[in-house]
Amino acid sequence: MTLGGSGFSGPDPLSVCEKGSVSNNDGGLALASTDNEVCLAWLADTLQQLRSEGQTKVVSYLEAVSEEVVFEMKAIPRA
Repeated sequence: MTLGGSGFSGPDPLSVCEKGSVSNNDGGLALASTDNEVCLAWLADTLQQLRSEGQTKVVSYLEAVSEEVVFEMKAIPRA
């Protein structure tokens, strides 16, 4: 994946996070906490890479996404 002209080439976030977190069999959004943890790990690695490249605009967007993932993780009741 290349992020909008940033020159960053890494794994596609949907391929990293798709197991159960993008959709489930009934077409709804599945929010399994382990999948959110995988997405959060991908975001952390990607943010680190983009910060080192000085990609501040993309970093700002992904930081907002990261905050949403953390919010979702806290909102999901643990079994």
